[in-house]
Amino acid sequence: MIIYDQHERIGKWIAERTDGEWREGGKCIGLERNGEIVAGVLYDWFNGSSIYAHIAITTSYIGKEFLRAIFHYPFNQLEAKVIIGLVAEDNKKAQTLDEHLGFKLKTIIPQGHPSGGLFIYTMHKSECRWINEQS
Repeated sequence: MIIYDQHERIGKWIAERTDGEWREGGKCIGLERNGEIVAGVLYDWFNGSSIYAHIAITTSYIGKEFLRAIFHYPFNQLEAKVIIGLVAEDNKKAQTLDEHLGFKLKTIIPQGHPSGGLFIYTMHKSECRWINEQS
């Protein structure tokens, strides 16, 4: 079941799994199975054009419906032009996930993360196959 209205619950769940931080005002979409959250996206820092997304997944299958939902919100509802993802250099799983979803590595900031470099990924609306395939 996709959850749209439990921002704090999902945001705290994501923060625990990403060494991130839940901040009041963040918007989240979660995926729940058998009463347990198994995936979630936290959006913050929307400036009218770009938005940051933080993703956590603890299952091997999330499904196209969830993927369409998590990209519909920033691109179609907010009308963001680009989603930005920040990934630690040593987090190979997150890098693989972002690239599989269609994000492109734009730059690496050396020493931008406590564990090393900070990878900056982006996805523009025109590049998003999750919303463009259903149009």
